[in-house]
Order: sequence, then C-alpha cells, then structure tokens
Amino acid sequence: MTFRRATLYLGVAAVAAAWLSSAAWSSMPQDPAAPIPSVAADDVPPPVLARSSRLRERMASAPRPTESPRNPFEFRTVKPAGSRAARASATQLSGDESSAAAAPPLSLIGIAAHEGPDGAVRTAVIATHAGELIMAGAGDVVLDRYTVVALASESVTLTDADTGQRTELRLDAQ
Repeated sequence: MTFRRATLYLGVAAVAAAWLSSAAWSSMPQDPAAPIPSVAADDVPPPVLARSSRLRERMASAPRPTESPRNPFEFRTVKPAGSRAARASATQLSGDESSAAAAPPLSLIGIAAHEGPDGAVRTAVIATHAGELIMAGAGDVVLDRYTVVALASESVTLTDADTGQRTELRLDAQ
C-alpha cells in the first residue's frame, strides 16, 4: 500500500466519521409540547371551502372497497379436509350404506382432455384429503390401491385393489 492510498483511505474515513457524528446530533431544538399552528375556517378562501364541501359529498357517496379474502403475503392456505369433500362427492356403484362409509379419501377436482390419434384422451385431477394432487389416466394406479377404470366427462370410476369394489368420483357443479 502506498502512502498516497493510505492517506486517501484515512481522509475518507475521517469524512465519514464526521458525517455520521453530525447526523446523530440535531441542531434544531425539539420541543414536544409545542402546538402545531392551525388555520381557522374564517381564514380559508371561499372557493377552497366550496371545493372541500363538494369533495366531502362525493366521498360520502363513493362505494366502499370490499374486503378481499386473498392475502398476497401468504403462499397457500391449508383448508380442512371437509372442504374438499364439499367440492366432489363420492358415490358407490355397488351401493349399500356400509360400503358408502368406506369411500376413498379422494375427490375429483377436474378432468383435462386433449385429442389423441384414437380420439379424446382424458386425465383426471384427483385431490387427496392431505392436499396432494394426482393426475391419472385410464389404467393408472392411485395411492397404490385404486385403479382408474374409466374416465367420463364429469366422473372417474376407480376399483379398489383390496376389496374389488368400484367407486365413482363425480365433479360437483360450482
């Protein structure tokens, strides 16, 4: 390091120290009890009073903004498992009340389709109650237990590998 560079660094450090120390002390006296001067209504010109009254009237009749449920600072919200069940209902094809209680913990939230060489190819978008999304086509196995048997425009038929029971997941109209 040369003498010239050391002198430059020392000078810059001294100026910075002086600047920071002067910023810490204010030369203006601060009196927290000093009142802020206000303007009497008689001192305001009549055109300003007329405009301010018109502005107050317009603001009184203006629509109030609605409270948005969206929070831009939250990545996602965790919904209770019951809310997914409200979107899609599972109905049993084989039918009695005891088998309806054993419905899979899945709900159908959408069906995508695209044209393939043999016609429309459908893919089901299935949500688990844990919040996972599964995309499955005909013949795919879901959760290592259910096999997708058929895909219609608004429903998916699954077969349980353990019991052989068929279950149909339907889209609810929203």
